[in-house]
Amino acid sequence: MVELSDHAEGTDVVLCVENHFGTMTRTAETTARLVREVSSPRVRVLYDQANLTFTHDEDYHEALAVQGDLVAHVHVKDLVFKDASRPFVASETARVREDERAVTSRVVGDGIVPWGSILGELAGLGYDGLLSIEYEYRWHPQDLEAPAVGFARSADVLRGFLAAVREGAR
Repeated sequence: MVELSDHAEGTDVVLCVENHFGTMTRTAETTARLVREVSSPRVRVLYDQANLTFTHDEDYHEALAVQGDLVAHVHVKDLVFKDASRPFVASETARVREDERAVTSRVVGDGIVPWGSILGELAGLGYDGLLSIEYEYRWHPQDLEAPAVGFARSADVLRGFLAAVREGAR
C-alpha cells in the first residue's frame, strides 16, 4: 500500500482498504491500523458495516470510533441473520458459500443494519462522501428482488435516511 500510495501522489486517486472477511483487514481495528501505518492521504478506508455485522466484529459505534476519520467510501447493504448465534465461517474470500451462510441479504432498510443511525454518525464525523449500494444479487439472487426494483427501493430508503440526517442537523 505504501508503494501504491506513492503512485497515487499528485493524482485524484484515493486507494480504499475495505474491512472484509478473508483478508488482513477483516475488522475495523485492523483496517484502521493498516491505513494509519501507511500514513498517506491517498490511502483511506472503505467502510462496510454489513461485513462487520455478519462476521460478529465491531458494531457501528465501535467501527466508526476507530476508523471514522479515515473513511473515504461507504458500501451500503443490508441483511438479517438466519441464526445470530452461529459463528461466521467462510472458506472463500470473495463470497460466502451457500452452505456456510448465516445471513440472508436484504434490500437496504429491510434488514438489521441501522443505516439511519450510521449515516447520522458519519455526518457527525464530517463524512459527506460517496455511498454505494452493494446489492448482492449476483451472489444471492434467491434473497433479493430483481436489481431494478431492489436498487430503486434501496436508493429511496437511503434518500429518506439522508433527508432525516439533514433535518436533524438543522
